[in-house]
Amino acid sequence: MPREIITIQVGQCGNQIGCRFWELALKEHSCYNPRGLFDDALSSFFHNVDRRFDPPLELPVGDGRGMIRFLKARAVLIDMEEGVVKELLKGSLGELFDSRQYITDMSGSGNNWAHGHEVYGPQYKDSILESVRREAEGCDSLQSFFMLHSLGGGTGSGVGTYVMEQLHDEYPEVYRFSACVFPSADDDVVTSPYNSMLAVASLAENTDCVLPIENQALIEITRNYSSSSSSSSSSRTSRGGLNPSCLAAAAAAGGRRGTGRQGERGGGGCAQRTGHSPSAMATGRGVYAAGSSSLPSSLHENRCSHVDGNHGHTSQRQMAGGKPWDDMNGVAASLLLDLTCSVRFEGSLNVDMNEITMNLVPYPRLHFLVSSMSPLLGGQAPPSPSLPASAGAFAAAGRTQPSFSSSSSSSANSKAIDILFSEVFSWKNQLIKADPCSSTYLACALTLRGSPTSCTISDMNRNIARIKNRLNMVYWNAPEGFKVGLCSKPPVGLPYSLLCLCNNCCVSDTFTNIKDRFSKLFKRGMFLHHYTKYMEPASFEDSLETLETLIADYQSLQWAQPPPTVPRLHPIISTFK
Repeated sequence: MPREIITIQVGQCGNQIGCRFWELALKEHSCYNPRGLFDDALSSFFHNVDRRFDPPLELPVGDGRGMIRFLKARAVLIDMEEGVVKELLKGSLGELFDSRQYITDMSGSGNNWAHGHEVYGPQYKDSILESVRREAEGCDSLQSFFMLHSLGGGTGSGVGTYVMEQLHDEYPEVYRFSACVFPSADDDVVTSPYNSMLAVASLAENTDCVLPIENQALIEITRNYSSSSSSSSSSRTSRGGLNPSCLAAAAAAGGRRGTGRQGERGGGGCAQRTGHSPSAMATGRGVYAAGSSSLPSSLHENRCSHVDGNHGHTSQRQMAGGKPWDDMNGVAASLLLDLTCSVRFEGSLNVDMNEITMNLVPYPRLHFLVSSMSPLLGGQAPPSPSLPASAGAFAAAGRTQPSFSSSSSSSANSKAIDILFSEVFSWKNQLIKADPCSSTYLACALTLRGSPTSCTISDMNRNIARIKNRLNMVYWNAPEGFKVGLCSKPPVGLPYSLLCLCNNCCVSDTFTNIKDRFSKLFKRGMFLHHYTKYMEPASFEDSLETLETLIADYQSLQWAQPPPTVPRLHPIISTFK
């Protein structure tokens, strides 16, 4: 049965990440569905429509053997400045959307949560809900809403939380996920502490699951991998006997992980990074050449156009009009692909979206999940000295699998998978600035993607047994606080990848930073008059109280101890003679 997900992109940052997400989703599905059939996996994110009718006729999945006529994304695009959405619609992905799927304005929210939440939200409420309703009615089994937005500006935080509140009221039975970008400490939006605090308080009440992504963490991830790839680029051509053309192709195929800049104020759209025509990328016939067993030439060009390195090296993607933060957007977009892989593809252990909330959220408000992935940047992962030479070569060459003998291949696979598990629990791979291993885990979910021959449940059990002893799991969930998933379809260009989602008390540090930055402005009354024009001053106090309660709840579990054991009463049995 199809299990659909509706993506809602709000604000400049949300639409930039969404643009990268749709590009990567098309590549992934075209790789595993070269015949161009509209099957259950493809229907999770896309409609299949026949444009010979007016309005276009939506074609059902049926038995999964029908050919693609024309693909449309299951998405709603919202931005109070039309620049990014307009560029997306003009670019190679524009034909994935029609005019009924996007809502834009001209002036923007002015980096003001109150303006977005109290003015633009009610003003466009009917249009937004109508677009959502139209998408929902085209679903057979709607799994969840997935919102992409940032919390630093006005539209992503204000309009985004307003839309989430409306979804909470209109679709209470559908799971609501938020992938939100938290601003960095040196963010160029001076009011971002207000916006972030007000948005987090709303998300705590109206979402089922929040996946925070810190801007600063993405910057450091891409910076670290860029410097490591630059320093090791000269040795990559000799390890494992791989020539430069193979490396370029491997890096391009693995380029779904990527650098960039997130934020409402980030530079303008990501839709025109390549020179492909719309029909070559977005239409059903372009992405899936009917009856063909290979990708169209335009996608081959795109997959082989990336050259490793960012500092001191120029990628052909950027020379073709790409933005320098495309790869950072790619990291966030890849999180969504890995999160939904079990919904879209088969596997020996599938994990639905509702299972994530069921297993990882012990209390209603404590639904902020810390995420990490490995590898983070395909084509830029540094070789590991612990691997044998052949496996080290594959790690250096974008994790593209070389040929092994059967015994060495099995050993290399096992060691490489062990490294993936070690990396996702490292602070360097976290998508927020935190170290989960130094805090208490409430629950943990792991999804391993790879072919059934290279990734098995025994690999997962072996690594969980190896790692769990050094993790501080909350007493009432130890040692069985792990939810595992195994998907048989790896990411494009990679032999395997691992996603870790954990409900961890370290997220309270992120909230504390938001509170501290908010307090510095609030106690001086700075910029408050811009907000009180649209909202009651008491809303600040209410939101602050919600945030403080959230911090206190996580910190109380950080040091939670099992209750003392009460000795049982033993009856005294007297014997009578």
